[in-house]
Amino acid sequence: MIAYCCAHRGAPNTHPENTVPSFLEAISLGVDMIEFDVRETADGHPVLMHDNTVDRTTDGEGAVEDLTLAEIKSLDAGSWKDPKFAGTRVPTFAEALDVMPPDILLNIELKAGEKVVDSVIAEITRRGIVEQSLLAAHNDQADRARELIPDIKIINFSRQNSGDEYVDNTIATGAEYIQLGRGYTTEDLVARCHDSGIIVNVFKSDEPDDQRLLMDWGVDYILTDDPRTLMQTLGRLV
Repeated sequence: MIAYCCAHRGAPNTHPENTVPSFLEAISLGVDMIEFDVRETADGHPVLMHDNTVDRTTDGEGAVEDLTLAEIKSLDAGSWKDPKFAGTRVPTFAEALDVMPPDILLNIELKAGEKVVDSVIAEITRRGIVEQSLLAAHNDQADRARELIPDIKIINFSRQNSGDEYVDNTIATGAEYIQLGRGYTTEDLVARCHDSGIIVNVFKSDEPDDQRLLMDWGVDYILTDDPRTLMQTLGRLV
């Protein structure tokens, strides 16, 4: 079975995560899907940030929800990774979408409750990219998203106490995708998902031997911090 490459936060092994340079690197490698995280600022603007604070990936401090867009835009989001990325800014959701080609699936992880759902839905609707967009959402977020767009594709992010319970919840809620943690992914669990028509993402794998094992198990999308290596494992890059 064919597996595909999902670039986790772009190419964070070599570039500052969740930034435009990171996404452009992943795009240049020919990846199939890009995963990134969206939160809202204090003044209601969706921006890309995994953590609830800006402390780890910028030269600033504080919770995203307590900072305005202008305050977040003043931060350096690149130097922590490498001085050559000095001056890189935290992108807004719109700025991230501006660089995404139409043939790459968008794995949009929704952070911080239901509020961000409306902002994300409004932007992808305005751009006409609903079909390209997958919302990695908890059950309450998914419910809200489907109120706005009934056929929006959901990656179930309501992870349960076990892999089987997670699959049960994904089936029960009708999510099209699941994002299994690598630590509890098994061949049987992948097969059970496929038997129920669920597309399987696995987070994450950076080593070729493990990637080949996941391919043998029939995993659909492998998330990785090292998209170059995975693309080489897939035989699509020398």
